Amino acid sequence: MGLSSAHAIERAARHVLSVLSKEHEITYRVFYDGTPETAAALEEAVVEEDCRGWYSAEQLIHIAVHQLAEQGIVETESLSTTLADGENDYSISLTARGKKALADKLKLTFYDSE
Repeated sequence: MGLSSAHAIERAARHVLSVLSKEHEITYRVFYDGTPETAAALEEAVVEEDCRGWYSAEQLIHIAVHQLAEQGIVETESLSTTLADGENDYSISLTARGKKALADKLKLTFYDSE
């Protein structure tokens, strides 16, 4: 996996939070189900047009979820179901801190990832 910029990760995190603001708990499968249609829709939603082909939208989401969890905004739990690549799916849910952060429009911090 190549370097993912903090800006690209922040865009992915905003997308995750926009979905969670409506549903409060989702699975990673929402973003990655192995279909070209879901991959294309996610890329359009997450990756800026001039950066398409540089970043994997699915990987950006995965990194964003990890960084959101580090900040106490979301929590994840491994599931027994598998994804299209054979890895375990996982649930993503807002924490109490995450709900407050959304309500207060708290500025979150993201960092480059390798």
